[in-house]
Amino acid sequence: MGKMQRNKGATYEREIVHALVERGYLAARNLTQTREGGADIILQDFIIECKRRASIAIYDWLDQATLAAKGRKRPLVVARGDRRESVVILRLEDFLDLVGERDVENAKVLFPPVVEDDKTGTTGADHSASETKANS
Repeated sequence: MGKMQRNKGATYEREIVHALVERGYLAARNLTQTREGGADIILQDFIIECKRRASIAIYDWLDQATLAAKGRKRPLVVARGDRRESVVILRLEDFLDLVGERDVENAKVLFPPVVEDDKTGTTGADHSASETKANS
């Protein structure tokens, strides 16, 4: 993977962590994922793998569900590849609404708002999994 792709992925991970922290969740990027493997973001009982691509087919499916929902219900897609388990796909905002809000002020103290450091390229949302556990 090239540097530009890594930066794009890391930026997206920080965006997702920021959205979760803004709602009071103690979420953090797993900075050891490259060396040790594992998820991009750890959030309570969830392991989140972030994927950002120019285009993927699931948007066609989600668009179809959105049209059918007619603004009255939440669009959701259930998909399964051959010999694979079923997965659920929904918009991030719908997911955040479903999991609800937590103690927003407490989370902002533990994980300050995302601010890019010009020298290192790290942000306030960059924490290793071990730092997250230490703060819990």
